[in-house]
Order: sequence, then structure tokens, then C-alpha cells
Amino acid sequence: MYWEHDITVPSKRVPWGGATGDGDFIIEGQNLSGGTYVFAIASAEGVSPSKSVTGAAAGSEGVSASYDANYVNEQGAQVGATTLRVQIDEASMETLGAGSFVYDLLVTPSGAPQRLICKGAFVVQAGVGD
Repeated sequence: MYWEHDITVPSKRVPWGGATGDGDFIIEGQNLSGGTYVFAIASAEGVSPSKSVTGAAAGSEGVSASYDANYVNEQGAQVGATTLRVQIDEASMETLGAGSFVYDLLVTPSGAPQRLICKGAFVVQAGVGD
């Protein structure tokens, strides 16, 4: 099961995700920390990605994963959860440019088939800065 979530990035002149938490996807009740990950951005569905990032250590461009067995959901239940943290560095955002894109986040859990976790619009604004 996947969900749809649209993302708006305020400027192509800043990194997206990472420590800000803007690129965090929380999957409750599952430990996906041993899997492989692909976050892909394209101009339209069915088109080759303009930018893809894959598994990486936290703090680096890519997708990192961590599991918290003590995670408590909004209803107050301890369910455990995996946080998938996407980070796209400023240089990559500038290369991608401003505009409307689509994205998807794919996960291949250890020993299981690949699946879609989330997809939606990925809108990058031009920004003003440097």
C-alpha cells in the first residue's frame, strides 16, 4: 500500500530534506532499515528520471533509513517505525532547476520484492538567493 503526497520545495538554491526532516517518510509498524531505496524525480510519469538518489548514510545525498522500535504513533500506541530520510544537496537541486515534476519512493525490503511507498508532485520554486 502506498500513499500520495505532494511536495513543494521553496527554492532550487537550497538543499532539500536531510536534517530538516522535510524529506522524511515514516512507515509505521515495519522495519525497512535493511532494504534498498530509490527516490526518483522526473518531468512526468513514465519518463526517465531527471534525478535519482539511492541508499546513503545519514547526512549524505541519498536515502537513509533508521528503525525505532519505541516509536509512538499519533494515537499514542507504540508501533515501531522506519524513518526514510531523503536528502538532495543544493548542487543537485540547482541542476534539476525550477518547475513541476513528479516523484516516487521505492523500497526493496531485505528478502522481499520492491514496492512503491509514496508518490506525488514535486514542485521546485526558483527562489531568489544567490
